[in-house]
Amino acid sequence: MTNPQTRIRITRSPGRLLTAAAVATAFVAPALAHAQSFGYDNVVARAKALAAKPFEAPRRVPDFLANVSYDDYRDIRFRVENSLWKQSNTKFQVMLIHPGLYYDHAVQINVVDAEGVHEVQFSPTLFDYGHNKFVDKIPPDLGFAGFKLTYPLKGEDSHNQFL
Repeated sequence: MTNPQTRIRITRSPGRLLTAAAVATAFVAPALAHAQSFGYDNVVARAKALAAKPFEAPRRVPDFLANVSYDDYRDIRFRVENSLWKQSNTKFQVMLIHPGLYYDHAVQINVVDAEGVHEVQFSPTLFDYGHNKFVDKIPPDLGFAGFKLTYPLKGEDSHNQFL
């Protein structure tokens, strides 16, 4: 498991809700990785431990991603077939967001389930890079900008983002 990113700052991102969700995930889930159970007391203990330490800035994304054009970033699309919960009995899905442009810091995303806490491993294969030619320069441990939650609000064939 890589060193968890425990804090990020909200940047000039137009998707501040997504950044806030990533903050919550980056903050809460690593705290639970060493805990016996998932609960409020674990979160409080982790918050106290972090508050006692000096701030550590998260790792920035490589310059070529931070400086991509709007159109180049828009051409990076999450492959829907890789959605978390896709194979489950729920209609909710979790789609991951690639760092770059407005999202200049990456975070670690974790899943908490009955077996414990598990890091979602970043891989360039989770995304379609469209016409972009930089896929070979993407670090294998880049991390994510956040996630979005979807549900078929307008019919079974569409997944509408609600968070």
